[in-house]
Amino acid sequence: MNKMLLGLLLIALISWLLSPFAWWMFAVPAFIVPLILKVRDRKAFLMSFLAVGCLNLICIGATTVQNEGILSEKIGAVFQGLPGTLIVVLSILIPALLAGMCGWAAAPFRQLLQQNDAAS
Repeated sequence: MNKMLLGLLLIALISWLLSPFAWWMFAVPAFIVPLILKVRDRKAFLMSFLAVGCLNLICIGATTVQNEGILSEKIGAVFQGLPGTLIVVLSILIPALLAGMCGWAAAPFRQLLQQNDAAS
């Protein structure tokens, strides 16, 4: 199986399993999976971004369809009348970008660990 596809599935599955503990737990597998799979910078960002973005698209999309967008409209009203669709898009995009940056940070961290091992 392709390393990219394996990483996407692992990040999405582990993020989904960790989601009951805290909302930010998606960042942990988004960092650890590219670190373990030894994925390079751009691919690590893309892998983490797409995995969390697709997971959030499914979860938030299902919730929005179930409540017919009422919740996102009410949240948008709290933020000076933002449209509900913008709230949904931001709710998907912001965690995906954060996950992408976590994946991106894994490559320099792995290099730092390798340098410390070589120096010891």
